Amino acid sequence: MNFSEARKNMVECQLRTNGITNQKIVQAFMTIPREDYYPAHLASCAYLDEDVCIANDRWALEPLVEARMMSAAQLAPTDVVLLVGASSMTLTAYLSQIVTTVIVIDEDAALLDQAQAIAQKHEIGNVAYIHSPMTQGYAEEAPYDVIILSGAVCEVPNTLFSQIVDGGRLACIEKKHEKSQGDLKLYKKMGLSVSGSFLGNANTPFLKGFAPTTEFEF
Repeated sequence: MNFSEARKNMVECQLRTNGITNQKIVQAFMTIPREDYYPAHLASCAYLDEDVCIANDRWALEPLVEARMMSAAQLAPTDVVLLVGASSMTLTAYLSQIVTTVIVIDEDAALLDQAQAIAQKHEIGNVAYIHSPMTQGYAEEAPYDVIILSGAVCEVPNTLFSQIVDGGRLACIEKKHEKSQGDLKLYKKMGLSVSGSFLGNANTPFLKGFAPTTEFEF
């Protein structure tokens, strides 16, 4: 497979045609080899316009969803970003090219080790990988300019909103249940108030620990 050609086609056919015009984001997607961030047997899936299950119901997000969340978050070079979930390893790589620091949290130690090894291979030095419950965020380094959740959530825990700076942003995909369409949302925090905006639809699998609790009716 010609990965260089696949990368170009991804940018032209998936990103640009869907309104991704931020040059820093486009440049990151054009230059970073997505195939290196997937298990070897899934490398050929890296440029598909769909999410890919990499292991144990953990998902790497499709390129357009990653790009849309980055675009929605209005990233600045001085931003410190908390990325909740380590399975979309390309998203970490893209963020690292645009912001000053990325902190990735996950409760899967093996997945964190894998992600960190790939980052070291590519000499990415502004990313920290932390073993931590994802629903609790990571208060030790809070507050953050931006929080991004790398998978769908039924709702955003208030704990995460409390870890954003005044004027900070949180980008996520919200949906009610597995088969429902997801909504790309951007939340902004102003003082003690948080407001959300709908930015479009995205069919994204739930991030582990953020799916709704099953309720039984009798």
